[in-house]
Amino acid sequence: MELGIGLTAIVPPIVYFGGIIIILLTLFYRVELGIYFLVPILTQQSLLEHMKGYPMGEDFIDLLFMVLLVKWFLDRDKDAEKSVWRKKLGVIIPLIFLWTFVSLWIGAQVLQTGSPLSLGDPRFVHWKNFIMLPILYLIIVNNVKDEKQIKIILLLMTVSMLYMDRSFYNNFAEKDRSSFHYDLRVGSTFSYLGPNEIAVFYAQNTILLLCLWAYEENKKLRWLLGVTTVFNYYCLMFQYSRGGYLAAIVSWIFYGLIKDRKILVALAVLGIFWQNFLPQSVQQRINMSQTESGTDSSITERYDMWDQAEVLIKSSPIFGLGYNITPFMGIEAGGKHRNSLHNGYMQLLLEQGAIGLLIFVAFFITGFRLGWRLYKNAQNDFLKGLGLGYAGCVLAVLSGNIAGSYWFYLNVSGFYWVNLGLVVRSLELTDEAVAAEAEKKKVDVQPSLAMATS
Repeated sequence: MELGIGLTAIVPPIVYFGGIIIILLTLFYRVELGIYFLVPILTQQSLLEHMKGYPMGEDFIDLLFMVLLVKWFLDRDKDAEKSVWRKKLGVIIPLIFLWTFVSLWIGAQVLQTGSPLSLGDPRFVHWKNFIMLPILYLIIVNNVKDEKQIKIILLLMTVSMLYMDRSFYNNFAEKDRSSFHYDLRVGSTFSYLGPNEIAVFYAQNTILLLCLWAYEENKKLRWLLGVTTVFNYYCLMFQYSRGGYLAAIVSWIFYGLIKDRKILVALAVLGIFWQNFLPQSVQQRINMSQTESGTDSSITERYDMWDQAEVLIKSSPIFGLGYNITPFMGIEAGGKHRNSLHNGYMQLLLEQGAIGLLIFVAFFITGFRLGWRLYKNAQNDFLKGLGLGYAGCVLAVLSGNIAGSYWFYLNVSGFYWVNLGLVVRSLELTDEAVAAEAEKKKVDVQPSLAMATS
């Protein structure tokens, strides 16, 4: 973990012991304090790695989740009249829980490993880490109370991304960018995840910042959002990820169509003159898809993996072969064993079958509709920006996973599920405000009618 300010050795213990204090305050005082601590740390895997030497340090995120769940349970009587799942997602999210669990058992039958419910089973550990995402949504949507708290959480996510930007720049600044080479593809704070995952993360979250910036009136907040947006896209560009580029472009097109047509003009100019604008190393990375000697080897290797996956999919197209079973199916390409198909849709189909694929597609379509509804119905610009940004975020996720399977990683998708909770909660606040306004008008009209009939 490189901070660049001489605090590398002391930041992990500060965060660790500060986290212990926050855990106690969360349990005995207010649940939102734990949320404020958890959300920005989701992207700081390199920091968490440095905390492993402390008691429970390796499981610090799990501990935070456990504390938040306990506090939510203790406080639930206050909001007992509300649905835990929320009506808008009350079918799909339970289905995600249920089907991924069933798929975990299907995989155990295929691999003949017996019960998968063991921390010694890597598939179960993967499932446990994924299930933290819908649990995160439930924690957010059931405990965030008002618009002020929504703004605080979004601000904390913005600051967390700024730290990611600085970490990337520290790793990248001294590199020779005159031409593309694979040593240029450096990471950030995601530790065990690579440039493709980081690029897709930036694409799906920065469009939300861009939309918030477009609607923000406070100059200081607008400046913070604008600077973070520019830095994020700078980092995305130098991740040299074609999947990340695709996700960003799709979200920009959406933003241009809905909010600012000048973006479409800029994209058209970029599409024509991109070789005049983009850095040489980025141009070379894009051109690697098709070279004079033929198709880029990384692409031909993907075709090879997909051919192998197609045979496996045909063996169980409806139910799939099991949750996270791809690493155990012996798929090889380019002389290397492959743990991923580099296509989220095909990997979902292989592992969870047509049932799982339909559940997840329905989940993301519903997310887009919720964001769009908030954009159209919100009563202030801040919530409009959140709704539009989340709708663009969904499109970036769907585009980015064409070239990879990133939606099961807590680091990559954590903010997505947090924002889903914020959008649903914002819709509820909007509906409550509309109902209150209607009730107020009704009360105001009744005295007028009484006077008119007297």
